[in-house]
Amino acid sequence: MHPLGFDIISVSEGPHNAYDSTVPHRHTFFELFLFVKGGGTHTIDFEKFPVEANTVHFISPGQIHQLRVNDASGYVTCFNEDFVPLRNSESFARTFLFYDNPGTSFLAIPPGLSNELQAMMISMKKELGKKTPDMEILRTSLRLLLLKLRGHFLTRLPGEKPGQPESRVIRFKKLIEQHYLRHLSIARYADMLAVTPNYLNALCRKHEGKTAIRLVQERLLLEARRMIYATDLHVNEISDHLRFADVSYFNRFFRKHTGYSPMNYRKKFINH
Repeated sequence: MHPLGFDIISVSEGPHNAYDSTVPHRHTFFELFLFVKGGGTHTIDFEKFPVEANTVHFISPGQIHQLRVNDASGYVTCFNEDFVPLRNSESFARTFLFYDNPGTSFLAIPPGLSNELQAMMISMKKELGKKTPDMEILRTSLRLLLLKLRGHFLTRLPGEKPGQPESRVIRFKKLIEQHYLRHLSIARYADMLAVTPNYLNALCRKHEGKTAIRLVQERLLLEARRMIYATDLHVNEISDHLRFADVSYFNRFFRKHTGYSPMNYRKKFINH
């Protein structure tokens, strides 16, 4: 990452690729991948996505990802959250819903928008390469780029009209992200959204094909898999971090959803 807290790196196959991506890793900053030529796979939090032309991939801090390109090309924009200028009433999470939101790591975009974003990234990359880059240009350009993606993203939200801030399901998933370590009941989440638990379940089934409790469990499981893979913490420590009542309950939970004990899952990944 550039000392400014912002960077743009070219992505391509071969020795001239400036982005080191073949080893699974994670960052403390956000990344935005724009692919202008396809080929390869991008594994994000253990789910594989195709590397295709005119697609954008979103990586949030803490996510584990691995990029394997095959004759693909594009750009990755790296930035800290505080690099993006926001209005007084805005928050990054509510303004740019495609980050920190399970299920939105991959977005296909029209060729025209892809060309426009590519031109913006090339322009920002040139500005960044100057001896004294203009920070205002870079920050404003990044916000504009994210807003253009937001406009396209909002048109694709299920059951929503373009421009509507967010659906109850999106809001529910944001609440899960904020509170999953508290092991809240679905009734509590429903209260936060001013709906009944049955209605929240119905919304989740309609838009996600899953129950509300399943979405909560998947977020807990994802964090467990991240910690088992990316840390050397003992299972007891991971269980404590995830605030399970005891390690036996955590072991049963993990085995139920993966078919492996936490230790066997770690051995499987290390040997993979």
